[in-house]
Amino acid sequence: MSGDLTAGAGAPDDWGLERKFHRPEAGLRVEDDTWIAGYASVFGAADQGGDVVRRGAFAGALARPERRVKMLWQHDPTRPVGVWEELREDAHGLWVRGRLLPEVAQAREALALIAAGALDGLSIGYRTSRASRDAQGRRVLEVVDLWEVSLVTFPMLPQARVGAGTAAAGGAGAGQKRSAGSDAQGVHGSAAPMGMERDGMARQIPLAEDARGLARHYRIGPAARGIEDASYSHMQLAFDGVGLRPYRPCHLRAVWADDRLDLTWVRRTREGGDSWASYEVPLGEARELYLIRVRDGTGAVRREVTQSVPEWSYSAGQRAADGVALPCTIEVAQLSDRFGTGPFERIEING
Repeated sequence: MSGDLTAGAGAPDDWGLERKFHRPEAGLRVEDDTWIAGYASVFGAADQGGDVVRRGAFAGALARPERRVKMLWQHDPTRPVGVWEELREDAHGLWVRGRLLPEVAQAREALALIAAGALDGLSIGYRTSRASRDAQGRRVLEVVDLWEVSLVTFPMLPQARVGAGTAAAGGAGAGQKRSAGSDAQGVHGSAAPMGMERDGMARQIPLAEDARGLARHYRIGPAARGIEDASYSHMQLAFDGVGLRPYRPCHLRAVWADDRLDLTWVRRTREGGDSWASYEVPLGEARELYLIRVRDGTGAVRREVTQSVPEWSYSAGQRAADGVALPCTIEVAQLSDRFGTGPFERIEING
């Protein structure tokens, strides 16, 4: 056997997108049962981080039909809920119109929440391509690379505040749960969620690493009123600290050497990886360790091993012992002592 098989690089959920919330003045509209429309961003208005989006900032991204802007739930790339059919800039901002897919359970829930008024916000996921500073020192986003527009339920409103406490007396217990949408907080390099204080600025809420996954109670409302006021809403959330999660390996390759399959991949890093001067990106972990899984044609895991270097060989004898015939799938993920297993990169082996 011979050949060189290559899996694609990591998906954009690993790429540290910036996010901005916007609640459309008129709320999200539901049209014809499954269509929604509203403004995802407004031009010229400073947000709580002091950023201003300039008119025309999205023009380049919208002109690229080959990469469709995704419709996600809570910025979670594993939970698409529909498709944006129309995105355009006008004098006011970025207007979007899309279709929620009723075949997707989360989309049906989103429609019910929008209809009830419980969900009325949009948030963009993007990377800044060009920015400047205005006379007030605010960052002006001149060109942004738009990746996704999400439906979100956790607005970062001006003059709002957040209070937090553990989910149950006595610490960890039956009240613990994990939030599937914790990526939506956009906190990189930290385990902490984001919250608002009385001055309207977004800041991280202190969260110890051993408190990751522990549900906490949050109250959200206007700072001028007490937290028992009827205007306050209550949420119970748990955060996995995805900023500590290792990135997906990239450039996963498989090459046949007679009847042995040799795999190699490239490690990625969460921190200090922007310099081109270094020979290798920083590890960012206490040690280098990978989890490798072999799945047969039915998807069942037939072998699972750990490796301390970014390479591994799968011999004919191992395949015979595992009862694995082609086609099969091999997955590789980086392991972290602090977080656990990162996302897997996969490669199909067809012969």
